[in-house]
Amino acid sequence: MDSYKNHSLERFAEELASDKPAPGGGSSAGVSGVLAASLLMMVIGVSEDSSELNDLAEELNQGQKRALELIDEDAESFAEVMEAFRLPQESAEENQKRNRKIQAAFRSAASTPLEMLELAADIAEIAVEVARKGNDNAITDAAAGVSAADSAAETAFFNVMINLDSIEDEEFVEQKAERARKLRKKAAEKKSEVIDRTRNNIQTMEGIDR
Repeated sequence: MDSYKNHSLERFAEELASDKPAPGGGSSAGVSGVLAASLLMMVIGVSEDSSELNDLAEELNQGQKRALELIDEDAESFAEVMEAFRLPQESAEENQKRNRKIQAAFRSAASTPLEMLELAADIAEIAVEVARKGNDNAITDAAAGVSAADSAAETAFFNVMINLDSIEDEEFVEQKAERARKLRKKAAEKKSEVIDRTRNNIQTMEGIDR
């Protein structure tokens, strides 16, 4: 598979809009994660130098790289599911093998967006510190960054849940679903913190609902 992270934005958009099932929502979560990390790195770049902000920039740089990788990994996970469904099922043995492959593929397809969800929640948490300690003139960029992180988290959350719905291992499903719910809540809470700070910094936003 050609690496989507090496596509131009225009080409990726064309792939996303095509009638092919991948890339899809999971890969778009990775794109949102990349945008989130990049925006927050920019805010740090236009802020006064500090060791603390520099450390956060390095975390964001690593997060950006991982989000880029997850764009491809999500599409690959979906391809594994489709490949498993295409396995022969003419005999009982083949049917059992096929079911094992399908279940393993769905586990992978759930785990990839779960990692993206965790990454997005971490980026949203960093956004709170960037908004608090970064350049006030770039507060809206921090708000845009955390909004992108929250979008990545929500999209990844949906992808986790839809794949868990096809997994037969109830313990696995319960464990991953609970983790996903906590991470989704964390991202949303961090977004609210940054948006509230942004609203307080911009007088013309007073009285405007989110």
